[in-house]
Amino acid sequence: MTTITIERVTGISNGEKCYTHDDVVELARIALASLEAEPVAWSTDSSLIVNSRVITIYKSVADSWIEKGMRVVPLYTAPPAPVDLTAENEELKRKLYAVSKRNVWLEGALSSQAAVDVLAERQRQILSEGWTPEHDDEHGRGEMAMAAVCYINETGTVNRNGGKPWGWPWDASWWKPNTRRRNLVKAGALILAEIERGDRAFAGREEGN
Repeated sequence: MTTITIERVTGISNGEKCYTHDDVVELARIALASLEAEPVAWSTDSSLIVNSRVITIYKSVADSWIEKGMRVVPLYTAPPAPVDLTAENEELKRKLYAVSKRNVWLEGALSSQAAVDVLAERQRQILSEGWTPEHDDEHGRGEMAMAAVCYINETGTVNRNGGKPWGWPWDASWWKPNTRRRNLVKAGALILAEIERGDRAFAGREEGN
C-alpha cells in the first residue's frame, strides 16, 4: 500500500506526473471514504445574532435548527488515510467539544421562543433603530438599564412625566410601550445591549493597562 502525504497529493493536484497506479487506487479509496463519512459536528450562522456562529456535536440539535429553517453545515474530520491521523482527529474532536460547551447557552436560547424573541429584538434595534455598538457606547451612564426598568415596570397607567415614565432616560418620542410580553422582550434586549456595552468598556480598560 502506498503512503499518501500532503506534499504528494499537492504535487498530483498540480499536475505533476509522479504518481503510480497504487497512488490512484489509494486516492480513490480516500475519496470514497470521504463520501461515506459521517459528520462529527454541525454549525449554523444565526441571522438572529450579530456576528455569531454556533457549533454543536449533537445531531438532534442540528435537526432542530433545520426544522426552524436555519442553514446548517455539517463538519467532518479528515477522511481515513494510510497516515496516522488519530492524534489530529482527537484534537479536532476535543476542540469541537470545547466550542460546543461554550455555545451550550446559545443552543438553549435557540430552542426558547422567549430568548429568540429577545435576540431578534436586539437585532431589530441595531438594524432598524441604528442602536449599533458604537451608538450604545455613547450611553455609558446606565441609560439602557434604566430604559429596561421602565419597560419592566410599565403597567399601562397614565404617564406622569410629559408622555414618558419617570426614569426614562431619553426623549418621550422613544417611549413605545406595547403589550406586557412585548415590553419584557424590549427590556431583555436593552439589558443585553447594556451587558455588551459593559463588556466592551471592560475590554478597553484591560487593553489600556
